[in-house]
Amino acid sequence: MDDTTRFYDTVPYLATFDAAFDDTQYRDVPDDWLVVVTDVVKSTAAIADGKYKEVNTAGCLPAVALANVFHGLEFPFLFDGDGMKALVPPTVESSVRDLLADCRRTVREVMGLALRVGIVPVADLSRSGAHLGIARLRVSDRYVQAMFSGSGIDVAEALIKGPEADRYLIPETHQPSDSANFSGYTCRWRDIPGRGGSVSALIVKPTGTVPDALPNALRAITSVYEERNDDQNPLTIGGFHMAGGERRKLEARISAKRYRGIGYLLHHLRIGFEVLAVRSILTFNIPLRANGKQMNRVREECIASSDFRKYDGTLKMVVSGTREQIDRIEAELEKLYTAGQIYYGLHRSDRTVLTCLLHFGSNSEVHFVDAADGGYAVASRQLKAQMKE
Repeated sequence: MDDTTRFYDTVPYLATFDAAFDDTQYRDVPDDWLVVVTDVVKSTAAIADGKYKEVNTAGCLPAVALANVFHGLEFPFLFDGDGMKALVPPTVESSVRDLLADCRRTVREVMGLALRVGIVPVADLSRSGAHLGIARLRVSDRYVQAMFSGSGIDVAEALIKGPEADRYLIPETHQPSDSANFSGYTCRWRDIPGRGGSVSALIVKPTGTVPDALPNALRAITSVYEERNDDQNPLTIGGFHMAGGERRKLEARISAKRYRGIGYLLHHLRIGFEVLAVRSILTFNIPLRANGKQMNRVREECIASSDFRKYDGTLKMVVSGTREQIDRIEAELEKLYTAGQIYYGLHRSDRTVLTCLLHFGSNSEVHFVDAADGGYAVASRQLKAQMKE
């Protein structure tokens, strides 16, 4: 068999986000590659207890650890609120098993949450009849977003939760020979108020009866903003403010992999100093460069490299606007649902929560966007209820 290690480097770039719905734009994923699937167990209950930021953090940590394995963000991954999916070549399987086991331990000991972690061979998806294609979209100079087509991602997620899950889950008895590196994870922004006062996390899945169902849904959503020439991105420069003590504590615990102790204290002091420095740079607009970044433009770069919309066979977006705009979006999606074109989930909030991944060695970054108080995790409950009907 040909060496497929560098497969992702050959994957084509999409010209626009809308092109994600064109299956001819995708490259088939090799059978010897692996799908990494993680999610927070009982995330809905944790969110109800006010741990929505911890759920988001637990969901993205494996992506942080993988970025440090691949020395950058040039690998295919997708964050979906309470978990993430990624594709990796077989050459790193042993390392990935170790870091997933360590991610699970860290999430349990630092945040008191259970993280489900598994690996599904693409060959198993192919044997089941599921297809998995991949494309890329250059979102900014610092962030290339992976797009997935077909049912492969959905099937992989079902396999790690199904009756044969033990074949794919990393055993609790697995003793990693190496630990996960969470360098690059940051959690330093307060929740960002919605543009117009409202924020919504949307998940839209086609029923399979209408070929243009998702393009129709995206046009319905974007039309609400085009009328007033509003930006679809829910992040605004004026909404960025440095977070207080609780967010810093969470980042320090992740960095130290400890809930308390001298290691935690040292990281907490370092983070506090860095927050103070960035706050001063922004206040006085000091044109200082650090780690390849123009520090007085960090807010603009957060917006440019955010993942507020994505596609993995399902359209996922976080949008903001007035209550009336969100009402209209929901009404348009309801029409498409009633017409049998789509299933959808919609969660409303008044704030956006941002979790950041910076890779200083490669100057790449991504800023994971979700609606506060549950976001995608809560929206998926409505989606699943519609599909059961």
